[in-house]
Amino acid sequence: MVVVAGDSGNTRSQIDYVLVKRRDAKLVSDAKIVPYEMVATQHRPLICTMKITPPKRKWVERCGHTRIKWWRIKGNEAWMIAGIRMPQIVSVEETWQSMKTAASEAARSQLGVTKPGRRRIDKQTWLWRDEVKEKVRTKKSLYHTFLHSKTADNWSAYREAKRAAKKAVANAKAAHYEEVNRLLER
Repeated sequence: MVVVAGDSGNTRSQIDYVLVKRRDAKLVSDAKIVPYEMVATQHRPLICTMKITPPKRKWVERCGHTRIKWWRIKGNEAWMIAGIRMPQIVSVEETWQSMKTAASEAARSQLGVTKPGRRRIDKQTWLWRDEVKEKVRTKKSLYHTFLHSKTADNWSAYREAKRAAKKAVANAKAAHYEEVNRLLER
């Protein structure tokens, strides 16, 4: 957008430009020069009015219902069905309701549930053996201990636990990938 106004010596016109991308040109509604202010000699501030809509915030569901992770059932149907306890048959409605609750409880315990408002992060649960879980839990509890009372002893204990947990995770990953590579080479 070009604005012709202002003065320069004896001349009463000055050309100022507002550089806007072509796609944003429709957003510019007005451009004007502030008459009695100086940025530098012979230059006055140019003000451009633009109509910009703020970006829409994505709605994050924070207090919705937890959902069962049904996508994990692929190939494990028999394993899933084995966890369901069949109720006694009394009437059709009661049996259906108790069967539905038993199936959903088994699915919740075996497949897991989502937590609203959290992004999906692959935590690589295949490497979380008992020893790895224990070391990570120890590290976490020592971190909370350090946060509660920030002393040098608590900090060093946390650092040692952190190193041990890192080693345990690295060893579990290495063992898993070694097994995967061995299977692929066959």
